[in-house]
Amino acid sequence: MSSWLINEIVRIDGDRPNHHFATLGTINWIKALRIYCENQRFNYSNIKEFYDDIRPNKSIGKEQEIASFEHLVFGIHYLSAMKELSKADCKTVIIRSAIVTWYYNIYYCTKAMLVASTGNDAETHSKIAKMYHTDLVNKGKIIEPFHWTVESLVPNDYKAEIEALKNGNPYDTNDTPKNEYEAQGVLLSYLKGTAKRESEISQENIKKSQEFKNLNVKDFRKKVGRELRDSQLKKKKVNFLNQSFRFRGKANYRDGIYLTYDNNYISDDVMSIFLDDLTAVAEAFTLMSYEFVRKSVRSKSWENFRKDYDENNKIKFDINEFIQSRKY
Repeated sequence: MSSWLINEIVRIDGDRPNHHFATLGTINWIKALRIYCENQRFNYSNIKEFYDDIRPNKSIGKEQEIASFEHLVFGIHYLSAMKELSKADCKTVIIRSAIVTWYYNIYYCTKAMLVASTGNDAETHSKIAKMYHTDLVNKGKIIEPFHWTVESLVPNDYKAEIEALKNGNPYDTNDTPKNEYEAQGVLLSYLKGTAKRESEISQENIKKSQEFKNLNVKDFRKKVGRELRDSQLKKKKVNFLNQSFRFRGKANYRDGIYLTYDNNYISDDVMSIFLDDLTAVAEAFTLMSYEFVRKSVRSKSWENFRKDYDENNKIKFDINEFIQSRKY
């Protein structure tokens, strides 16, 4: 049965993506992430081994360590909230809230890692994404698949980067992945889609700039326009944090109605599986952040934090039990 409201929304806003493929891409991206997160690389013993060479940064003071612990608790809180949301009788009712909750789990776990390792506590989403690239991804501190990054938003550059990473992998966001190879194709296609959108937004902003207007051109077809565009787009990156922010925005604003109103595709059973996938990804990212922070701060500070958490937290999330559950 075709939806009158969906059809009218698409008619009025011609830039809206196809609702079927927008929903499918959203679901398949998380499914692909989960496939990676259930690989042995996210066994707690392997995470510990991955971070075995990390030592506390002697320039980090007690104040920064406390800030890192606070962010980690926030991340754990959002993960705990997701687990509570999963108990809802109707998953479709809470799915958009669950996506926003998922994003803030990723956001605060990332902040915890950044403050523990650099002492810097950025306050905006865009700054967090930039620091994620320079201070974590570039230094080999992020576990696959959360490390993939597009290094330039120049159209020919990011397309070539993705094609090189895919290396002939034919799968994309229209495919529901069943193994890690298929998941890789989905994840890299979603990265390409995010790069395309970010590039288009940046290009529109460049066109509004006085520097572009001074060139007396209307678009980027002429060399002077392309040179200005490319000089700015070469500086921009897209990584997992950018993707997660886009994902939150799609659920919270642009495409949110597709998750609750497309009766031809959405069902409570589909949303239940989707929520399980979201939670599994959040668990893996949280454990990665937990271990990274543990190794990045002084042992006495960590002991004080864990003792205090175990005695005083009110969110009923047992960290020891959580760690045991990831020793598969």
